[in-house]
Amino acid sequence: MNTKIKQTIALFFTVMLLFVLVLPPLSAAADASPIKVGYYEDGDYMSKSQSGEYSGYNIEYLQKISKQSGLPFEMVDIASWNAAYDMLVKGEIDLLPAVYHSEQRAEEIFFSGQPMCSIYTTLNVRMNDPRYDYEDFKAFQGMNVGIIRGGVDGERFKSFCREHNLVLNIIDYDETSVLLEALDNGTLDGVAITHLGKNSTFRSVAQFSPSPLYFAVTKTNPELLSEINKAMNNILLANPGYSRDLYDKYLAPSVNQKPVFTKEELQYIKQAAPILVSYDPSFAPLTYQSKKSGQITGVTADIFEFIAKNSGLRFEFEAHNQTEALQLLQQGKISALALSDGDYLWDGRNNINSTLYYLRAPTSMITRYDSDKLEVIALPQGYQLSEAIKAANPHYTFKYYPSIEDCLNAVLHNKADAACTNTHVAGAYLSRSAYQGMRTITLAQPINEMCVGLSASGDPKLFSIINKCIQYLPTEQVDAYLVTHSANTKEVSMLEFIEQHLWQVGCIVILVLSIIILLIGSNLRNALL
Repeated sequence: MNTKIKQTIALFFTVMLLFVLVLPPLSAAADASPIKVGYYEDGDYMSKSQSGEYSGYNIEYLQKISKQSGLPFEMVDIASWNAAYDMLVKGEIDLLPAVYHSEQRAEEIFFSGQPMCSIYTTLNVRMNDPRYDYEDFKAFQGMNVGIIRGGVDGERFKSFCREHNLVLNIIDYDETSVLLEALDNGTLDGVAITHLGKNSTFRSVAQFSPSPLYFAVTKTNPELLSEINKAMNNILLANPGYSRDLYDKYLAPSVNQKPVFTKEELQYIKQAAPILVSYDPSFAPLTYQSKKSGQITGVTADIFEFIAKNSGLRFEFEAHNQTEALQLLQQGKISALALSDGDYLWDGRNNINSTLYYLRAPTSMITRYDSDKLEVIALPQGYQLSEAIKAANPHYTFKYYPSIEDCLNAVLHNKADAACTNTHVAGAYLSRSAYQGMRTITLAQPINEMCVGLSASGDPKLFSIINKCIQYLPTEQVDAYLVTHSANTKEVSMLEFIEQHLWQVGCIVILVLSIIILLIGSNLRNALL
């Protein structure tokens, strides 16, 4: 073999070696065997339909991880939590979702670097069992309470009992479905278990020990832990609120569940006079005045009706712009704001205790179609959202007005270049014919979180009662209120009316034309005769 041929062969193998070295390795997920995931019936966390379809918080999170990583998951049906955990320790399954961390477990399995969510343990009783009020420790004495054998939530309930000197009959169960059936049929007085989610038909009379839940990985597959952590990090980097979104979808309270009050709160409700609440009449569709009755209406009015129905509290309402309302609240002349949007600094300055938010909305900037200038921004006074917009945009000039309507009129008459408010209010105003020459741009930040604002000088029990009601206000119910009032406040132009009722308008036009033709024809005949 001559030298040239040898050099050619050597060069070929050198190139092939370099190609192999620099070629990126095939994804482990591309040809990997399916990742075996332990499944047991767990309500809104994971369940299986009659057609064999898996769903729930855990399942959707796993699908999201699969999209990020390419990991193929295969559900393995297992009878109980304990059996699933034992199989994970032995390496018979690879992954188990929604596991509480403990030092003992950390010696046996791996935990994901990020939690799936944070959840709490509850003591649940039957909805129609009148013996127990919220945290009525005297009544809890001697209860027959079921827990899941070996579960961290059961151990936390035992600690809860020791903390409150409760002596109970605690009974271990292996399967969640059997545990809940025992409560439903009266074998048990209560069950202590991780919050059950939207579809629970029981009342929670105690909530305690909020703690994170993790994906758990068998120690026989450490590479899987790295893949899970990488995928979860990417998910949370893209959407830091992903876990909260899933929580709202699967675990937030539903229409089946009602708030439960302490004996002291029930006594307060029984003795309380009507609570005076201020609302902004210009903040449609959230708060505005009915044209027929002159009374408060809007999304917030419906929310207060929900609070009244579920608590027994009574409310009276007065219309004030938000600046006046803040002054009246500080003077003790009213007890609450129907809509407040403060953070802790705003609340501190204005003597407000803000409840949980009942609605979140993006911010909208409203400008004229015929202007691209943006130097002066009009903001409604009395809202923390206005302060947040100003703080985030120090290079603009800001003008404050008593209401969002005044802000829009300032833009309309060239006194300002833009106005800002939350997107629901912006939509209601831009449907009006007076503002047809305006456009809206949705901003990524800030997000407007709306809540009830109570006087910080008021009775803490009132805050607790209203806060519990909002905690149990279903998000889908708020969405229904929003749809109704957004439609009610939309001003329909003549053209829109014709487009929406084209068939009826057409029939009327044809009928009128027919009558006119008949009349003309009749007159002509009479004239000829």
